[in-house]
Order: sequence, then structure tokens, then C-alpha cells
Amino acid sequence: MKLPTIRLLLIILSAMFFYSGCSNNLRKEWRESVKNKQNSVKESLAAETATLTLEQQLAEIDGTLQVQAIKKNIARYEKQLQKAHTSLYDKSQAMRALGIIYLNNQLYLAALDQFEQALAITPHNGMLHYYAGISSGWMSNLESNSIKRTQYKEQALFHLEKSSEINPNHAETALALSTLYIEMDKLSQAQFQLKRYKSMRPHSLDAMLLEASIATKQKQFSLARELYQKIIQESNQPSLQEQAQRAFDLLP
Repeated sequence: MKLPTIRLLLIILSAMFFYSGCSNNLRKEWRESVKNKQNSVKESLAAETATLTLEQQLAEIDGTLQVQAIKKNIARYEKQLQKAHTSLYDKSQAMRALGIIYLNNQLYLAALDQFEQALAITPHNGMLHYYAGISSGWMSNLESNSIKRTQYKEQALFHLEKSSEINPNHAETALALSTLYIEMDKLSQAQFQLKRYKSMRPHSLDAMLLEASIATKQKQFSLARELYQKIIQESNQPSLQEQAQRAFDLLP
């Protein structure tokens, strides 16, 4: 083999070894880069999963200008607390407004927290006790743990009874108390509160629904059937008709 040919082969082999080494290094760096990227993604996903709780639900509602404005007011009132007693009252009102928004959006625990914070400022506000009672009642219905469910129910009873004591002419409190007493199988108390409610809302089909529920628990099935049928025929509220129909279908 001629010398130039040998030199040419040596050059080609050297180049091959060189590029092979570079390729190995590049592959090693690429594998490490991919591994680091995967670890970064895993950490990011873990962090996101850890925060997907109530904050995610609140984020959707916080997008509304109404909630943002109320939260800004709360922050502003916080700075003015030392100026006058009215600042405390204003903060309570802002918390109540925010709590009602949470309540209307079925974020009952967040709503309850706002109402209880407001009650710490104005503890004798009957409407705050009413809203806190409603929120606690919903939490009781949604809670799967029996101990916590009982605690929420007792909390609801406390707030609603306090609301009734402060403002005995608030019809919705009497209705809520009657509903709660029926759930607790305290039928005599339920009937008393229902009577109070009917004295303020004599033509209410909501009252008739509770009467039918009490009749069912007392095994007066023919009376319950009659009341449910009347609600189905006369109500112009689809949700009330559906409740009556479901209860009617369950009668023996």
C-alpha cells in the first residue's frame, strides 16, 4: 500500500474516533439534559398537585371584578382599623358581602369562614348568624365523616337559634330552623318553627314541603302524598317540584 494511501486511512480513522468520542459525549449530555428536564417536570407537577385545593376553586371566582373589589376594600379597611369604630363595622360588612358571594357559588366552607370572621367583629348581627347557620348546614350535608357532620349540624343550630333570638321576625331563619330540626328528628321543635314561618309567609309552598316531610316521618303517608301532589301541581319553581316529586316517589 502506498504511503499517501496509508496516511489517508489514518486520517479517516482518526476522524472517526474523534467524532465517535464527541458523539458519545453529546449523547451523554443529552441523556443528562433529558433526565434533568423530567425531574423538573415531576417537581413542577408535584407542586401543582399540592396546591390544587380550595385555591383553584377560588381562582375562578376571584376573576370577577366584584370579588376583587370587595377584597381590596377588606385590605383598605384593615389599614383603617385604628382610626374609628366604624372601620370595624365596615370590615364586617365587606366580609359579609364576600361570604354571600362564596355562599351563592356553593363554596360553603369559605363562606362560613368569612361570616365567622365578621361575627368576631359584630357578634350580635342576626343576619350574619343566619348566613353562618346556612353555610354550616350545607357543610353538614356534604360532610362524609359522621363526627364532623354532627359538629357542623350543631354549629348550624347554634347560629340559627342565635339569629332567631336576635331577629325573631326573620322568616327565613324560622324556615331554616324547621328544616334543621326535621333532619335531627326533633319534630315538635320543627313544627313550632314551621308555625312561626307560616304566620309570616302564609301561602308558602316551601312550608308545605316541610309539612309533607314531617307527615312522612310521622307515617301519615296519605297526608304527605296529598301535600306533595299539591306542590307538584301548583308550584312554578322547577326545583321545588322536583323535590316534591322525588319525595312522592319514595312514599310507600
